[in-house]
Amino acid sequence: MKKKNLISRIILFVVSLFIIALGVALITRANLGTSPAACPPYVLSLVPGSLMTMGTYMCCMQVMFVLAQIAILRRQFEPCQLFQFVASLLFGFYTDIAMMLTEWIPVDTYALSWLWLIAGCAVMGAGIVLEIQASLLLLPGEGIVAAISKVGHWEFHTIKIINDVVMTLTGVIIAWVMIGGIEGVREGTVVSAFLVGIMVKLFKRPLQPVEAWVNR
Repeated sequence: MKKKNLISRIILFVVSLFIIALGVALITRANLGTSPAACPPYVLSLVPGSLMTMGTYMCCMQVMFVLAQIAILRRQFEPCQLFQFVASLLFGFYTDIAMMLTEWIPVDTYALSWLWLIAGCAVMGAGIVLEIQASLLLLPGEGIVAAISKVGHWEFHTIKIINDVVMTLTGVIIAWVMIGGIEGVREGTVVSAFLVGIMVKLFKRPLQPVEAWVNR
């Protein structure tokens, strides 16, 4: 890989992480529940007396996913994927920044909440497309899905759905045990799980020029 090409991919990957984090923040601020992948970190941040932010919990969870990949893949784990640890730190930081930048978002009506959720799914979908185009690393949350798919010889999409369900249920259990009720997981959580995938498909063609720039 040419040095110039590598630099372009790194830039695109770093930018894509912020866009994904912004999408997560918009979905969360819609007040209809957060995205499945962000359920445990968000719910933990809502626990009374919590000492860490959503982004910090997100970082910790992503690091755990990298360690899980190493345990699952063993010798098949590629050394370059250790950079997922750096991506975890960056994504956690971006999550907190995005949450601060979106504090002003109004959700005075139910309809407005849905508009913000749809916008968040669109932003997140665009970010995922750019992340794929960078062809550099996977976020740990996707990396663990890829690892399980590889070892178990299952379809990535199937494991992704199972992972989303597990993450959502984990958020529900955390909320029930530590808060005393279901917080941070609502109808928007379920809708965003499907809508983000649709947005990824919609943005593939419009964002092709970016892929051309990376591969030039």
